[in-house]
Amino acid sequence: MLKDITINLNVLESMIYFWEASKEGEKIGEAYLMTIADHPMMQLTYDEEFNAESVRRALSAITNREIFSGNKTERKFWNNNMWMMDDFDIMRAMVKPVKTLNLSEIVAELADKDLPYSDVEIVILPMHNVSYQIAENKLLMNFFKIQLDFMDFDLVQFEGQSVKDFVKEAISQM
Repeated sequence: MLKDITINLNVLESMIYFWEASKEGEKIGEAYLMTIADHPMMQLTYDEEFNAESVRRALSAITNREIFSGNKTERKFWNNNMWMMDDFDIMRAMVKPVKTLNLSEIVAELADKDLPYSDVEIVILPMHNVSYQIAENKLLMNFFKIQLDFMDFDLVQFEGQSVKDFVKEAISQM
């Protein structure tokens, strides 16, 4: 029986600061970059091609205004971060639906389902390849995969459906 869903934006909030500060020309220290790279939620997304050092290198290249070279996955991560810095209006429009997601409605709708976890955590991360990943009672969602309708920024989707519907469906499949 599902009792609670929480949303974890800790890494995303750190990234918002990184994007804004880097855009303004501030140099972000390696220690800050490592707190992002070593965050336990980020560690859940790493594989043989992309790890904490990949994150540190990509973000360091951005803040130091250096040319970045890495494998295809690392370059995609670097490119996605550069995209966020390119247009803050789009970034903020992508952040808004995850910050305002009404999780209590989803709990009520799934309360009578036989689910393996009573508590679920939704974690929004700047991931590299996949759209989402399930790790035990955590739904890791790739922030870069949030889709805006450029004619109406209030229409936001994830994996071809509303963010709320996607979260509800993903939790149902845990």
